[in-house]
Amino acid sequence: MVHDIGMPTLFFTLSAADLYWPELLEIMAPNKDLLNDNSPQSYTERNKLLQNNPALADWFFVERAKIFIHDVLKPHLHIVDYWYRFEFQHRGSVHLHGLLWLENAPDTARLSEMAPEERQVVVDYFDKLVSSMNPGINSPPSNIHPSSQKLSKVTDSKADYIKLVNRLERHTICKLGACLRMKNGQLLCRYEFPKDIKEISELLEVASKWKLEQKLAASVGSAALWRWIQKRLANHGQLIYRIAFTKAFIFTTSQRQSGAEPEQQHFRDALDRLSVGQSTMLDYDKMMSRNYGLLPEEERESFKSAIRLFTEREPARQYNIKALTDLRMPVAKIKAKHNNKAAGRGNDQQAMGLDSVLYLSRGSRVMLKRNLWTHKGLVNGALGFVRDIIYAPGTSPENAMPLAVLVEFDKYKGPTFANNCVPICPITSEWIDGGQKCVRTQFPLALSWAITVHKAQGITCDRAVVHLGLKEFASGLIYVAVSRVKSWKGLALEPTFPFFLLSSIKTKKTTIQRIKEEDRLNRLK
Repeated sequence: MVHDIGMPTLFFTLSAADLYWPELLEIMAPNKDLLNDNSPQSYTERNKLLQNNPALADWFFVERAKIFIHDVLKPHLHIVDYWYRFEFQHRGSVHLHGLLWLENAPDTARLSEMAPEERQVVVDYFDKLVSSMNPGINSPPSNIHPSSQKLSKVTDSKADYIKLVNRLERHTICKLGACLRMKNGQLLCRYEFPKDIKEISELLEVASKWKLEQKLAASVGSAALWRWIQKRLANHGQLIYRIAFTKAFIFTTSQRQSGAEPEQQHFRDALDRLSVGQSTMLDYDKMMSRNYGLLPEEERESFKSAIRLFTEREPARQYNIKALTDLRMPVAKIKAKHNNKAAGRGNDQQAMGLDSVLYLSRGSRVMLKRNLWTHKGLVNGALGFVRDIIYAPGTSPENAMPLAVLVEFDKYKGPTFANNCVPICPITSEWIDGGQKCVRTQFPLALSWAITVHKAQGITCDRAVVHLGLKEFASGLIYVAVSRVKSWKGLALEPTFPFFLLSSIKTKKTTIQRIKEEDRLNRLK
């Protein structure tokens, strides 16, 4: 059909409310009133009826779908042709997926060839065709499932519409078992809620595919709007950012990779290309020449004390535990102090960098996780070695938290306590979890023979061994990892990786959006 009549205009899905259709239940159980009973037993009985009468349920859905397509969709949308197929969910409930070809619809197969003005015509067409609104946003969800009401009983179509929308078409909360899925180490909504407000609709080309992102206005109840503000404006501030900042200052000189030598210039240029996914085979070959196993023995020796950067937390944790074990020194298990069980369950991000349990020994390589004295070098990300762990008289590591951990920092410039060491004491973080105040007291330190690339943001390394893996889990991860060092000589890579890891960066949605935003900022200079 696509070959003969062109690209379809719309894709649509029809699902069965077969547990609530009164006409279907009357056919299956003519002498029972199963819809006026909201008990679990009634729901179970309806389920059994569907399981015992699958052919009847399928026939009813097919006939209902045909009538809907013929009497509703065709006359209202001016359908030229259509196609559909039936599928079944795991529990056996039938649903339909279909394609519609509409009269006088724009030819979306030509999007890549169109001028911007033609694409705007496409945007305007779909803006008029597809829209949604909720005139009763603050109305409570109906106690009775709207699909269980016969058409003959509907006296107010607007009220019926509000009941349907508020019961079936609102995404009010994201939760496990429903929409949340693990992606790149984060729980994300599969439907991409909460969505950003968009002032205009636009066509975006992502990975050689076109996507229409339609305008989205805030038309929600006060409680939902406040949740949206908390999640979007408080965390991202996109709208405020665009409105408030009308002038941009662009930094064009790299301070970390400075130098006029040809080798240094090539490193800067390679990083620039890497950031937008334009790495060349020469760049890739140069990176492969920095493979740790291929470096001369003398150069490999210089990387033995270098920090290791991993894209994932677990490999970094395992590397640190092995390095701690290899010291063959007594290890102190330092448990944080909490004011309640919720604080004990909190992760280090909630506690602003403080771990619930910390393992340290003399000789441990550690990183400071708070700014304590920035002028003298005690900053978040400062690296050093643990030289001693001090306990109060009469206490032991089994039953008490240390008074202080003596750390010799690499680049500290202030006064020292003894043997170039600085005493690091416990600090306290507070946060709110489910309306409950949580408090954690712990040392702002972490083992750092290896760290994640995420935690390496903002630090500069003389040398680093970088483990990129086979996939970029977050946009910009590879660039951040490689750019932590000042030159090619400070970089070692382990293990090897395919060129595709670099070339695929340019097709990522976040890369395309960042380049677009950088172009906008350049116009504000």
